[in-house]
Order: sequence, then C-alpha cells, then structure tokens
Amino acid sequence: MWDFFVKTATPRPGAMLMVVRPLKGYGSFDKVIRQGHKVFHRGIVAFVRLIPEDERKDMPDGRILQLGVTCKKRTRPAVMRNRIKRLMRESMRNLCRSPHLGPQFWSDWPVRELVLVWTAIPSHPRLLRQDEVEHTIEAVLRKAAGNYRHAMRRRDGQPQHRHTPPVHTPDGLTEAGRDDGRNAAD
Repeated sequence: MWDFFVKTATPRPGAMLMVVRPLKGYGSFDKVIRQGHKVFHRGIVAFVRLIPEDERKDMPDGRILQLGVTCKKRTRPAVMRNRIKRLMRESMRNLCRSPHLGPQFWSDWPVRELVLVWTAIPSHPRLLRQDEVEHTIEAVLRKAAGNYRHAMRRRDGQPQHRHTPPVHTPDGLTEAGRDDGRNAAD
C-alpha cells in the first residue's frame, strides 16, 4: 500500500494531517467517475468527489484523501500504462509535499476522492518525464480547485470577476473620469 501523509495548514495551532490512500475496486472508481466533477487539462482528466457540506463542519483534525490513478486501455503495451501510473502516483506525492502547492491548498479544498485518468498516448514510455507529468497534474488540480472556489463565490453572492467593468455616466465619462469615446453632445 502506498499511503503517505501530508501536513496541512489549519487556523488553530498544530497541523492537520492528511492521509492519501489508494482508491481500490471498480465500484469505487465508478462511483467517483459518475458522481464527481470532471476537469480536463492536456491529456489528463480529473474526477473530483467532494466532502458533503453537512460533513465539512465536523471534519476531524485528520483527513483522508482517496486517490485513484488509471490510464486509457488504448495506451499499449501494459508496460507503458504501468509506467504512467507510477509517474502519476509519484507526482501526487511530490505535489502534496511541495511548498507552492502544499498545506493551504489542500486545507481549503474539501476533496474526498480523486481519480486521475491519463488520456494522452506518448510515442515511447521513456519520452514521458516525471516533471512533465507533475506539471500536468498540478495544472489540472489547480483548475479543479479554482472551479470549486468559483462555484463557492457564486453561491455566496460574491463578485465573480476580479476586474469590474467601468460604469458609464450619461455625460460620456467613466467613473474614473476618462472619456470613453462617446460624445455627450452628439
């Protein structure tokens, strides 16, 4: 078993411990794929199943993330599929412990189960490098977490965009006092 532990940031003293465990069995994978949110990014698909809202308030100091990795069957031969899965698991270990995608990222995102499906077909297994796989997984995780945070802001009624469009006044000036190209005399 490839359990590994990640210390995550919490507002109170001490650190929350997150345990990453393998997701096993066809039924578990199928449940996450059917009920989870799907996110695509350059040859990888992530299916994310979140912790239900009623359970989030009672989350204990420790949290368990179940991780499943798989590869499309059309990726031949089996040696290549197995290498891709090993690289994906090692990339997740590195990303969970990395400082730029570390404790705060995982403690703000209530993910319970995560399935990563590699869909790109490399021409040769040796051409696929660890840093490329890690970069791709990081990008899809950031995209999935961003989608979750965006949905939470929308649900809570907070502004959707970082940039608010200028408001035009009847005299053709924006709130900043610059002419926006319309002439009030016309």
